[in-house]
Formats: sequence, structure tokens, C-alpha cells
Amino acid sequence: MSTTRKGSGWELLQSWWILLTLVPTLNGPAFLIAGLLVRRAKLLIAGALYLGLTVAFVAYLPGTEEGAAPAAPWVDYLIGAWFLAWPVSFIHALLSRKEYLILAEARSEASSRETDRLRTRVTASAGLSANRIDEQLVDFNDNDVTVRLLRTLFGVLPFAPDFRTYFNVEGAVRRLNPAADASVVQRATVIAAEEPYAQVVKTGRALDAIDSGLGVFTGIKNVYDRIKEKNQRTFEADPQQAADAAIKALSIGYMITRLFPGGPVDKVKAFLDLPAGQELALYFASVELALPFTDNLMEEGAQLIGRIIEQHRPAMEQRFSSFTNASAAQEAQSVLGELTARVGQALSQVKLYVDPLAQKLQAYMPSIMNAADSVSGGIATAVDLLPAYRLLCARLAAEAAARKALQA
Repeated sequence: MSTTRKGSGWELLQSWWILLTLVPTLNGPAFLIAGLLVRRAKLLIAGALYLGLTVAFVAYLPGTEEGAAPAAPWVDYLIGAWFLAWPVSFIHALLSRKEYLILAEARSEASSRETDRLRTRVTASAGLSANRIDEQLVDFNDNDVTVRLLRTLFGVLPFAPDFRTYFNVEGAVRRLNPAADASVVQRATVIAAEEPYAQVVKTGRALDAIDSGLGVFTGIKNVYDRIKEKNQRTFEADPQQAADAAIKALSIGYMITRLFPGGPVDKVKAFLDLPAGQELALYFASVELALPFTDNLMEEGAQLIGRIIEQHRPAMEQRFSSFTNASAAQEAQSVLGELTARVGQALSQVKLYVDPLAQKLQAYMPSIMNAADSVSGGIATAVDLLPAYRLLCARLAAEAAARKALQA
């Protein structure tokens, strides 16, 4: 049975260094090579010990020749230890093989990911990208603060999907089906260039914009009000943040109608079947609703989102129509009921993790957030300053294209 996902053939090729331990004087170099390849300290230490024993043995070997002065008694022990280390090092290498292969696979994938990202970035910089999705995804790597924050947020929620970064549509295909062949990747790349997917990317950018697109509320005024006026954490006391949440709910509905076929139930189900769809829904439920409106959430639970939307429906429709058109807004409304119900279910789960979320996310917040009256409200504001929707919506478009290609 294979230890890694790369198969037995790859594992045999990677295990070549074990053969060196069959040569008595090469067991030390074998472990040193293995340790350097996977950056594992204990393999390097073992290699140094085996090599040191070999060097000592060779250094005192002349004392054992005929006619030489009698060797010290400990030299006999040295010779015995060196001969014993020969089979021991081979057994040691076999026992270390699984750990070595897992580390080698991880380093291979990390190198492949970085190469993939570099290739995508160069292609995007040269204006040769086949779609707008790759141009968005390549801007985010594992060290990006937005990625680290999202990984922390989803790490607190045990029902969230494993947040894996990827840099292009091919990465989305591999996330849904690691065994997909090149033809599927090519088909997904072509699909991703179609207008609906580009429109979703554009919407994601608008959700993160301040003075363009939807012009959504960034939360800066929310923090200022909390510092100066000590407002409560309720949407009645903060109508601007609540209206912002309503507009984002309608925007997510709009993206769902653009990407998925069928009726409202089928569309929302397809959206939530994708890992990226679950991520976007949970991010919205956590950051736009649970954190800024904790008091309302504790009182109303799953009904919170419905009340916010109903209270701000006129402003929500007007602002969204100015970004798209009246028919698009009406189309987005068609799935809003089903989406609201499913987000309400997510809120019922997120409700149990508001305090852990606030504690974990606090490490990423600017120092000004410490002055906010509401810790969780301040965190929601700071999160708004990051381009999270640009990333999450690009991932949604990428995985929707990948899913369509896989189903073709």
C-alpha cells in the first residue's frame, strides 16, 4: 500500500538513498543526503553519528595492522560498534522511510505550487491569461494576511471545508478532483473565460471596493461610532452595517444565479455543494452577521438575516440595481429566499463559535480595533478592510467552472 498519493513507483525512486546504507562506509552520507533533501534534523543527526563512527574507525584502523603497537581496549569496542552500525543503519533507514516519503511529497507539492504560481503570475503580467479568475487568484499566497485570516476563521469552525490555496482554474479542478486529466483542465479554462464567470469576479471586486461598484460600507464609520458613541451591537443601532450585509446577501444571490442552472433550490444547492460556496456562505454569516450583530444573533438566531433583509430591502434593491440592472436584481431576488434559509442554518452553527472567532481573529486586527467598544464588532470592521470577497468570489467562479468541466 502506498504511503503517499504519488504511488509506489514514485516512492521507490525516492527511496534510492536507502541502498547506500548497504555499503558500510556510506550509511552516514546516506542519512545526511536524506536529511538535506527533506530538511529533517533527526536524519541529519543520525547521519552525523554514523559518519563520525566511520571516520573514527578509519582513523584507528592502522592500529590494528600486524606489527603495530597494541591498540587500546576501547578500539575493539569501536570496531564492534562500527560493524554493528552497518545493519542497524539499514534497519533505521527502512523505519524512517515512511516519514521521509511524506516529507518529500510535501516539499515536492510545495515546490510545484510555487512554480504554478510563478507561471500564472508571469502569464497574467504579460496579459496572456485566458480568464480574469487567474489574474485574481494569483495575487494571494499562503503568507498573505487575507489568506491567513480566512484559514484561521475557517479553522475555528469545525464544519467549514479545509481552506486550500490555489492560484488558477487548474488548482480549482484539482481541488474538486485530484485525478482530473489535462482535457478537463483545458475545458475548465475555456469555461472560466465566459461572461458569467467574469461577472462574478467583477462583483467580488465591487464588494471589496469603497468608492466604486456597489460602494459597500467598509465599516470604518462603524468603528468611529463605537468609539465615540458607544453604540450597542445591534443592527437597529447600526443601520449602515446592516444595509451593507443586506446588499452583500443580494450580491451572493446574483452570483449564484449567474453560475448555476435550475430553479432556486437547485441553484443554491449547487452553490453550497462547492467548497468555495461553503466558504463564501460561512464568511458572510460570520463576518457580516455573527460578529457585528452578536446581540441580535443570540436573541433571534437563524431569523437574523431575514429581518435584516426585510428592513433594508428598498435600499438593497436600489443600490444593487445601480450596479447591474433591474432585471439582474430581480433574478437575484429569486434565490434570496432559499439562500436566506440556508445562511440561517449556518448562523445557527456559527452562533456557538462567536467568542472563539473573536479571540482568534483579534491577532489580525489593527491596533485601533482595541479602542472599539465592541470587540467582535471591531473585528468585523477590520475584516472589511481586506480583499476577502475578491478572493472568495474568484474561488467560487473557478470551482463553478471546474465543476461544469468535470460534469461535461
